[in-house]
Amino acid sequence: MSTESERRLSALYTAMLAVAIDCIVMIDETGKVLEFNPAAERTFGYRREEVLGKPMVDFIVPPDLRDAHRAGLAHYLETGEARVLNKRIEIRGCRSNGDVFPVELTILRVEQPGPTIFAAYLRDLTEQKRLESVQQLLLGASDILAASLDYEETLRNLSHVVVPAFADWYAVDMVDARGALRRLEVSHRDPEKVSAAVELAERFPEEPNQPGGVNHVVRTGEPVLIPDISEALLASAAIEDARLKLLQHLGLRSAMIVPLRAQGRVVGAITLVTAESARRYAERDLDLAQDLAQRAGEAIEKAMLFAEVSESRERLEQQATELQYQAAELEESAAELQTTVEELRAANEALRTEKAQAEESRQQADEANRAKSDFLASMSHELRTPLNAIMGYSQLLDVGVHGPLEELQHEDLRRIDRSAQHLLGLINDILNFAKIEAGRLEFHLERVAVASVLSRVEELIAPQALAKKLTYRFVNECSNVFVCADEEKLIQIFVNLASNAVRYTKEGGRITIECRATEDRVITEVCDTGVGIPRDKLAAVFEPFVQVDRGYAGQRQGTGLGLAISRDLARGMGGDLTVRSEVGKGSVFSLELKREP
Repeated sequence: MSTESERRLSALYTAMLAVAIDCIVMIDETGKVLEFNPAAERTFGYRREEVLGKPMVDFIVPPDLRDAHRAGLAHYLETGEARVLNKRIEIRGCRSNGDVFPVELTILRVEQPGPTIFAAYLRDLTEQKRLESVQQLLLGASDILAASLDYEETLRNLSHVVVPAFADWYAVDMVDARGALRRLEVSHRDPEKVSAAVELAERFPEEPNQPGGVNHVVRTGEPVLIPDISEALLASAAIEDARLKLLQHLGLRSAMIVPLRAQGRVVGAITLVTAESARRYAERDLDLAQDLAQRAGEAIEKAMLFAEVSESRERLEQQATELQYQAAELEESAAELQTTVEELRAANEALRTEKAQAEESRQQADEANRAKSDFLASMSHELRTPLNAIMGYSQLLDVGVHGPLEELQHEDLRRIDRSAQHLLGLINDILNFAKIEAGRLEFHLERVAVASVLSRVEELIAPQALAKKLTYRFVNECSNVFVCADEEKLIQIFVNLASNAVRYTKEGGRITIECRATEDRVITEVCDTGVGIPRDKLAAVFEPFVQVDRGYAGQRQGTGLGLAISRDLARGMGGDLTVRSEVGKGSVFSLELKREP
């Protein structure tokens, strides 16, 4: 063959290698690379110059197969026996970054004079295997989704085809009748890890407004893809150390959350997470997850429609039966109805008479109630006049207007003043209650700074707590927070709650006032470590003239109106007053008011 022909043949050979779709790797009898075409460079991630003259086994063969490859080559050279020569087989290849992937391999011996040369033709099967896996996954999912009209059972069984083929973790959350999320299923190959996931969900439930979570997907209807769950991401999501440890124990790597839609609305979400497999989700995985969710949503919709049709059919059958029964009854009672017309007329007349009497009784009760309220108001005013005189004269005597007094006389006057102050408080409670009942209590609502009010309350209550050797603490998270309230009535509520806390807490106890704000509400809690309130008495403490026995003597003071008045004042300002308590551990009274911008 001429030199020109050789050059042309060499150029043709080079061009064929360059344009070949499959990887072509040529090696000598020692396994060293003689040729590495561009397709091989793209597939395995090595440049031709990096591998030429070096053992092929060290580059594109996975570490666990290298010894077997060397042994097979040596066996062929020694015996001439070839197990894989001229055959199309599937094996695993290894990229430059260490990723192992499926390949189709055909090895041919190049017939030529001189040393033996082998040509290996390889084709990347990753996409083909993925498509086969996707098809198998969707077929399996379709079979499960079509197997039952109980969509909750169907969604649980869907984990059998998803784990571990597509995800290491599978979870489904559904929206219940109240609009809250209910965890329907969580699956993993390892039951111990499922327990850890359940513990994580119970101890640290997802915040409703957390971005990128299940609530976000259900609320917006948009899927979420997290290709890489890094340590930094886990640390930012886990505020508490215990939660971070649980997340780290689960070993999460990548995640997707896709919405479930049925009847034109989002009814839940599917969460898919990888861990042990170390798989990283990409956009095409998200497309598959959404396809899976769409099929599940269609199954849910069919189940809902079937349930509605079945329910309608049963209801119609029941109604038909009832109508037949009613028709028979109507036929039997037609004669009886004719004879009872006069009785019905007489009964109607009697009802009209009773209604008139009831209306008259109601008016009399209203008048009696107004009279009672007027009497209480009048009595309170009449009692305050002599009581103020008693307090005034006792104070004049105490300052020595009529001559110096002995210490015992001063102490007696102070007792008179304290008793008069207590009596004045009782009278004021009765007067306020009378105004509330009569609907004559006026509210002057304005923009009030919560921290300022609580500071004034602290000035009044802290000395009482100190005198009783109690720890008083004000936790203020409401700086520059305002409410719509009547300032004086707001102070009255807090003073009443704090005074009760001092009264019912033994020496050495603790009283805490905490304030926090949401977007539209402000919640202030008065907490004590006192004797507490029995569970069956919690509702009664807000009833007028009711005093609950708090467990030790000397505490049944007052009219029993303080909490009733405080709750009425709170509601009059558009808020509410509630309580939670445990006997022996203390009580927490919560005042909630509308927040002003």
